Amino acid sequence: MDKLFRKGQVGVVTAVLLAGIILSGVTAALMWGLPLLEKEQDVRVLEDSLDQMNVLSESIEEIAITGGSTTVNFEMDKGTMIINEDENMIEYALTTDAAYVSKDDWAPLNQREVRGLDFEGSQTVNDSESYGVSGADKPGIILGLADPRGDKFNTRYRLAFRELNDLDTDEGFQIDLRVEGDVSLSSGSHTLYLESQGTETEGISRRGGPLEKRIVSISVG
Repeated sequence: MDKLFRKGQVGVVTAVLLAGIILSGVTAALMWGLPLLEKEQDVRVLEDSLDQMNVLSESIEEIAITGGSTTVNFEMDKGTMIINEDENMIEYALTTDAAYVSKDDWAPLNQREVRGLDFEGSQTVNDSESYGVSGADKPGIILGLADPRGDKFNTRYRLAFRELNDLDTDEGFQIDLRVEGDVSLSSGSHTLYLESQGTETEGISRRGGPLEKRIVSISVG
């Protein structure tokens, strides 16, 4: 009888020890796993956001060249978007746990060449006296920068439009954004309405020829 009692005690102690070990393992897995999961979610959000910025850039370029109108759906799980008519650019910003783009300076994400762009405070994107080349460069450049904010980062994407020049005729071309309605968007699903507003020839290009601005209006639904 005593043997059976002692055996039962050993069984209970073993079960308690095993439960403690399992609980510790689960706790450790959660402590290590949750940050990794959050980072993976950040990566997916940033990748999706970059894909959407690329779609937006290509849609604006197509409307500027072919005319007409179109819509672009933009899903924002978090963050804010600002459409800046004065700076001729669109910025999307969100808070992330890690830096997935450059922490040092604005870095191009859809084309390496950034000639003709000028961002205040940037060491590398400050070539306002130059210009993009028609047929070789994209009019819309997407850049990224991750600013440290405590133990997190303020990750920003910027879609900026620059002047392109024809090296044979010296004619210049630039997409000019015009905003209708709200210029600041927060989390949620948004529809951007893009419409060609024709062209304006004003001023001179950086090569001395005429400068044609192709106007694309943006309104938000």
